[in-house]
Amino acid sequence: MKVTHACRLFSHCRQAFYQLKADLSAELSHEKLIIENVRTIRRESPGTGCYKLWLMLCALFGPSFMPGRDSFYKLLRRHSLMLPPVSPAARGRRIIMQPQKMDMQEMVYHCKAEQQARNLHIRYPSLSTKTAQL
Repeated sequence: MKVTHACRLFSHCRQAFYQLKADLSAELSHEKLIIENVRTIRRESPGTGCYKLWLMLCALFGPSFMPGRDSFYKLLRRHSLMLPPVSPAARGRRIIMQPQKMDMQEMVYHCKAEQQARNLHIRYPSLSTKTAQL
């Protein structure tokens, strides 16, 4: 079947058919480039999450090149690049520091150290003096 007959059948012009074909090929090349970069990043640091990957690639390619966050997630799911979910048992494993018991002398020392830290003012030379020295 010729393109002209198919376009008449679906009430589209030939230009729309070829434009769609060009758009799809451009989109596939974008996706291929994104997936390649995701795989290289994951090789270097395998635990990088999807949102962080999206931010990194947005900084690399620019926001106009990258799809939205949800579309990016769908793309990763299609190519089986999503990380497995964290188990609830692993989420609960947090080290909780128990407060140490201090005697009166240690408490006074820590209070004085905090007070000295609050009163300490650090002064930085201004940028104009640094540029004048260069």
